[in-house]
Amino acid sequence: MDTPQLENGYMPIANELFEAFYRCKLVEYERVIVMHIWRQTYGWGKKSDWISNTQFWYTTGIPKPHVTRTLKSLKDKKIVTSSGNKISVNKNYKEWKVEWRVLPHQVTTVTSSGNKKLPHQVPTKYNKDNIQN
Repeated sequence: MDTPQLENGYMPIANELFEAFYRCKLVEYERVIVMHIWRQTYGWGKKSDWISNTQFWYTTGIPKPHVTRTLKSLKDKKIVTSSGNKISVNKNYKEWKVEWRVLPHQVTTVTSSGNKKLPHQVPTKYNKDNIQN
């Protein structure tokens, strides 16, 4: 059994960027392509890199026509940028044109009635004694 170790390589990525990534709604191929771009760039200490469709296919298992379509979609959403042959993930996630998951509102204050007694519990199991007419 393999035991992954940092000494064998790791991918440094800013927490803020990674949190934005998992909060945005993307399809599976888009997620895999973004993670592969991160692996090929940040994983090797680069900001951008040339990654062929064959390499995407070989490492992710996504067929080449789908790689092309997915990269176009990610560029349209401004998640991925390219300069010449090199590609990178847009770190300015506020520019991403995606639907974001709504985060729940956090409770910041407690009402003064916070210590009131709870109402009596209602029986949830059926028996003939707890049925009211």
